Amino acid sequence: MKVAFLVDSLSSSQKSYEIIRLVNKLVEQGESCIIGVQEISSPCLACKAPIYDIVELFNSPIDIMISTSVSTTLKSLKMFGPKRRIYYLYEIFWKGKQVDWKFVMDPRLEVFARGASYRDLVASCFNRDVGIFDIERLLSGSNA
Repeated sequence: MKVAFLVDSLSSSQKSYEIIRLVNKLVEQGESCIIGVQEISSPCLACKAPIYDIVELFNSPIDIMISTSVSTTLKSLKMFGPKRRIYYLYEIFWKGKQVDWKFVMDPRLEVFARGASYRDLVASCFNRDVGIFDIERLLSGSNA
């Protein structure tokens, strides 16, 4: 199964560190993973998967595409390749940002949060099902 993670950058941040650790673990388990980035930078950790500019993934056949920000999610919704599109709400920074959140209601998009408190908040704000992110369950085909 080919899994792609879309991130803003892989530079020094907690989210980048966690994503690279997760991708490295999946690669060690034999999964086919790639990372698409919006900003080319030195990764904060050695990565065992190929790193591409997001635009290179536009037509790529990908089984699961996991976006990790509003901008990467909006890009994933314009791509033709992914069979499943997942918005992984790793962190919630809404205060002071002008974002049209209608994309969260797109039926092609599955939304997963980092934990129960994020899940409950997003579910109540958008009145939609939100799962808790669990990569093992996603790879097995079930919803988390």
